[in-house]
Amino acid sequence: PEAWKLEKGSSSVVVGVVDTGIDAQHPDLAPNIWKSKEGQFGWDYTVNKPNPLDFHGHGTHVAGIIGAVANPKSGVAGVAQKVSIMAVKY
Repeated sequence: PEAWKLEKGSSSVVVGVVDTGIDAQHPDLAPNIWKSKEGQFGWDYTVNKPNPLDFHGHGTHVAGIIGAVANPKSGVAGVAQKVSIMAVKY
């Protein structure tokens, strides 16, 4: 909490999470999900299509560690709560 008084990240910083995809609708992540001009939130290299949905949960979990917004109800807070998160499923 002391570090967050100094810095929480910036939405101009895009962090690519290469994993099982991301649940872009997750309430702790949705505000920080990066979107392209076309409205896509990343790329799924397993099927070569946009918007990599996470069917395993691991990528969503990793994205949360990186950039979940602070949520007092769930007790979740990412390390950099204001970064933009781009999903890369591979």
